[in-house]
This record gives sequence, C-alpha cells and structure tokens, in this order.
Amino acid sequence: MKKFEVTITRTGSIIVEAETADEAFDKVLEMTTHDIDRSADGNLTGWEPSDVEEVGIMIINGRFTSVWADEGEITTDCKVNTETHEVFYIETVDPADYNMECEILEYEYVEFDDGKKLHRFPVYEKEEKVSDEDYWRD
Repeated sequence: MKKFEVTITRTGSIIVEAETADEAFDKVLEMTTHDIDRSADGNLTGWEPSDVEEVGIMIINGRFTSVWADEGEITTDCKVNTETHEVFYIETVDPADYNMECEILEYEYVEFDDGKKLHRFPVYEKEEKVSDEDYWRD
C-alpha cells in the first residue's frame, strides 16, 4: 500500500493510504468534513480535493528570479522538486508592471528554505543542464 498526499483547497493536505493516486483522491472525496479536519489537525476552514501526489517526492515552495541586463530582477513564486531539481509552476507576470522590457536575460536562480537554511541555485533550461545536480525548468 502506497501513501498519497491529497491537497485540500490549497490550504493544506492530508495523508491517505491507497494503491493509486486516483484511489487516494476518491478516498478523500468520500471522507466527511469531520474526518478531513481530524486528519489535517483541524487547520482547514473548508475543503475540496484539488491535487494528489505520491509522498516521497519533495515538492516545496520557492522563489524564482530572472535577472535582466540593465533592467533589474523579477522574482515570483514557484514550486521546486528537491529530488529531480525541476523548477515549475513559475508564476508569470507582465514585465510592464515592473517598468521593464526584459530583452536580454542574464541568468535565473531559485531560492527555497528547507527549515534550516535558505538555499540558492542557478536555474537552467532543461536542454542546457549539465548534470543531474543542476536545477532546471522547461
């Protein structure tokens, strides 16, 4: 039996045991509000299953920064898989909101906190990564 983390209305998650991600999702749909509140330590105000992933993959919140020549930096939220080093769900913004044109990209990096210290790594396009240790994005 595998364990799956099922995201609840983007406000939290609970751990359920199931054979597949679909089964984990269905189990949460069948749970009562009381069951979910008890499983999530009572920290949820409302609930609706929205996402499911197998436990063991470390998906954490991060901050993605792109540095533009002669213009500055734009930093947005992202997700980071600390096992594969993929940086994804990078929030997109309108450069005009920052009074920038974003013509020449110098480099990109990701920052995240593991609870002990702040980590900062350069981010490469998937095709440009050199090793499995590189952080990358599509």
